[in-house]
Amino acid sequence: MVPPRPGCGRRPAAEGLSLEYGNARWNKQKIAGEVRKLVDRNVSHGGGLRIWCAEFGCYQRTIDPESRYRYLKDVRETFEENRIGWAYWSYNETLTIMTPSRTPFGPAKEQTPDPKTLEALFAPRPQ
Repeated sequence: MVPPRPGCGRRPAAEGLSLEYGNARWNKQKIAGEVRKLVDRNVSHGGGLRIWCAEFGCYQRTIDPESRYRYLKDVRETFEENRIGWAYWSYNETLTIMTPSRTPFGPAKEQTPDPKTLEALFAPRPQ
């Protein structure tokens, strides 16, 4: 668990929600189940809305790389399977597409894109 910042007290309710969220094991089936609720609601109201996920991501420094790549791929594929537009957050911040050795918020010319992250986000789906 991440310790609270200096000057900030513990927030048991927030910690409980964070643990519950983390223990939910967000695999492709769980992601698809949550997205399906949104799609079903849209359909039940005529299906006229175009759904878009303005941003999603996965913090790079608190998860093993293979789990991160799998999560990003699972989310992207689930959105695309349900015709949901998406945008990834972010380019060179804490949820970066750059390699772990990057300098957060550093100059772009000194950054290297992570090929596996790019593959998770942009590889074509299997037919």
